[in-house]
Amino acid sequence: MQDAGEACDDGNTDPADGCSSTCEPEPRYVVNGDGTVTDLHTGLMWQKTPNLGATIDWDEAEEYARDLRVGEYDDWRVPTIKELFSITDFRGDMNSKRAYLDEEFFDMEYPDPSTGARD
Repeated sequence: MQDAGEACDDGNTDPADGCSSTCEPEPRYVVNGDGTVTDLHTGLMWQKTPNLGATIDWDEAEEYARDLRVGEYDDWRVPTIKELFSITDFRGDMNSKRAYLDEEFFDMEYPDPSTGARD
């Protein structure tokens, strides 16, 4: 599969390649303005600003999701590995502190190592 930008560069307007009739790449995400982001490829809704307060284990993550109230929704759950993989931005880089999420749509900051968090 071609990158959407590359597909459009050759005049392709096929929506299957992520292009619109104006040959512009279609957006991947929509920021809903209520603390959520919708993935237009999968239809999944994500929390825009992840809870970065502490490292938590699986059980704590499930409890956090059960108790989460964002965007007037109360039916949150922990994503499957496949769902999480679907939003991974492989341009991320630990050395330059570039997040593995699209920072145009998701709020992400690496924790401060001076607090004992891993760098």
